[in-house]
Amino acid sequence: MRELTVETAANPSMQHELISVAPMECIPSSVMTMLKAKGYNPELFLIDYWNLNYYNRSKIVISAKKTINVKNLKKVYGIDVVYVHGDKRALAESIMSGNSILYECKSSRLHFFPESLMTHEDSGFNHFIIVHGYDEGTEDFYVMDPVADFQGTMTYDELVGAGLYNGRLYYFDFRFPSSFIPPSPKDMLSYAVTQNYNYHVHNTFASGVNVLRRFNREVSDPDIADRSIQKWVEQNNITLVSIIRMRKRVWESLCSLGVLNDDAVAMLSGKVDRIMTQWKSLNFLLTKYRFKQTPTVIESISNKVEDIIQSEKDFLIELYEMGR
Repeated sequence: MRELTVETAANPSMQHELISVAPMECIPSSVMTMLKAKGYNPELFLIDYWNLNYYNRSKIVISAKKTINVKNLKKVYGIDVVYVHGDKRALAESIMSGNSILYECKSSRLHFFPESLMTHEDSGFNHFIIVHGYDEGTEDFYVMDPVADFQGTMTYDELVGAGLYNGRLYYFDFRFPSSFIPPSPKDMLSYAVTQNYNYHVHNTFASGVNVLRRFNREVSDPDIADRSIQKWVEQNNITLVSIIRMRKRVWESLCSLGVLNDDAVAMLSGKVDRIMTQWKSLNFLLTKYRFKQTPTVIESISNKVEDIIQSEKDFLIELYEMGR
């Protein structure tokens, strides 16, 4: 059983630890910050987060999931997430009852968001912030944004104005259980390795290993000159850095369960180190490609992508066999 601390329930203005896991990862950063503020272990949110996705509009590879990992939140934490079309009263009542809100918005519409971090919004990327408190006197809402390193208040009109739906308020309402018995670490590991393996190896055209093959086709596309190569490379450079960081964070979260023995951790850590090195090499090759779209550079990228696909498959299969 986990209860709200007095400070969390009664003093929404208190400062919390902000967790920013990687560039472009506003959902896990916000969810983990929210979990930490409520007294949960936030690292468990990442145990099944070995991802790749592809944004068709911008042709960008990302590690982030395009939706909130509701399955993890329910299974690991007992938290229900409900998508709500609400208003000021409903939002305030939900927060005052102990819930927290994940709110999708445009970073450019937030007065506190640094312009230097607005690197992908024009390519179709939205942003998420936490709404976690309400002041009945001023009628302001307390918000946190770990990506922008911000804790403060916004008015209701500012929240609606930053949103996506022209004056209508939609948000994800996180409803925390009054009591919950979590799965055992062994069961969590079994769940996570199965999710990671199935998602990454046996998933749709726009996710998992297929993302890297689509990326290869983009690099080889003879029409690439029709779009801004410099911007495309710069945006993918940022998302590849995020992938590298998230691979490490996911592995650390799995190790934190304490189920794998020392030999298994040592062996699999070596595989993760190799994977991270390969991603770094791909990012370096992509920077070269920005200046020279030669057959040699394109072939080097293609070969490195295939190396990553095989290394990640080998790692996830080994992890699956050990942890299922």
